[in-house]
Amino acid sequence: MPTSRVGALSTIAVALAGIVWFALELVPPNLGFEDTDSPAVGLRFLHGHEQIYAQAGIALVLVAITLTVAVFAMWDVMAPRADPLALRATSALGLFAAAFFFMHGVLRLGVEPLLYIDRLDHDWGEAAYVTVQMVGIHGFAQAAITTVCMWAVGLSLIGLRTRAIPLTCASSGSSPPSASLASWGRWASWTPCPRSSGSCS
Repeated sequence: MPTSRVGALSTIAVALAGIVWFALELVPPNLGFEDTDSPAVGLRFLHGHEQIYAQAGIALVLVAITLTVAVFAMWDVMAPRADPLALRATSALGLFAAAFFFMHGVLRLGVEPLLYIDRLDHDWGEAAYVTVQMVGIHGFAQAAITTVCMWAVGLSLIGLRTRAIPLTCASSGSSPPSASLASWGRWASWTPCPRSSGSCS
């Protein structure tokens, strides 16, 4: 499979898995658990719906895996035309994002130990929950979202400068998610233009 197609499909997979994660994060309020930052509310939710946390963890791990593939595929596609230092720095941001998503997913998948601690001692359970919440959703998750956005914007700027990717893809870095998905989907059948070409669109 051409590297450009791998890059496009893996980027779309990142977006779809991310949408699943966001949808799962909206489940607690819809079930009447309004503020899951509260350890009492959060633990009540987990005792009744622990599978939601585990499913979110799986989605996050999938985001991390597909994002790693996308970063390396984009690196290969853009390397012939892009500035090496700019591309390496931008790709590093993407790999940091993948690591942050993975660690957040691991915390979500660790719901059983959290509930076990809560059954041993409720105060310990609340302390463990707050720790997971602060390190996870308020730490790894926010770092992941920030760095993946920086990666996307960085690739878009490199693409606009070098024409190493289609202009519709390069301009999608600041577009709404649906437009970005459509644009990157078109790229799945695109072949990179040669170095000697003056432009690509």
